[in-house]
Amino acid sequence: LSFTPSSTSNQKTWTVSCWVKRSKLGADQYVWGVTGESDKDYFTELLFNSSDQLSFRQGGTVGDPYQTQYVTNRLFRDTSAWYNLIIAADTTDSTEADRLKIYVNGVQETSFATTNHPSLNENFRWHFNNYPHSIGRTGLYASNYFDGYITEWIDVDGSQLDQNSFGEFDSDSPTIWKPKDISGLTL
Repeated sequence: LSFTPSSTSNQKTWTVSCWVKRSKLGADQYVWGVTGESDKDYFTELLFNSSDQLSFRQGGTVGDPYQTQYVTNRLFRDTSAWYNLIIAADTTDSTEADRLKIYVNGVQETSFATTNHPSLNENFRWHFNNYPHSIGRTGLYASNYFDGYITEWIDVDGSQLDQNSFGEFDSDSPTIWKPKDISGLTL
């Protein structure tokens, strides 16, 4: 699935939530991404890398491949599990560590092998017009397709939301994270 916005919306503050189930391990597999057509070095993307870590990254210019990058220490190797992945951005926040938050199944990821926080007021490529946005592969290249399932894709423009906007722990089994009705969200 891909789309190219005809106009730019909020590139500083947004939230993307989706549920994924992996089928293949040990290869770069993109959950979503956006890449500029005229300058392939400009991108924002979420993927499982070949080590099965979750990686969010944004590239800027040649020689500075990742302005922003988060690579989890945690490995995601359970092909029977559904993962709710939430990327919540607000680069207008004066606290560096709060500008990008990653949640997996209702818990904020805090242990990273690599952490390069976004700069204050950094514009992500997400929501940038004329850049191809893709779900299930990189933004521009027909490669590194996601092998698995992606569902309940939600893109919130202009708000950095936490995990409680998209899911909740089951009252009977408090370790099970489940989706909840999002009809009240302003997308």
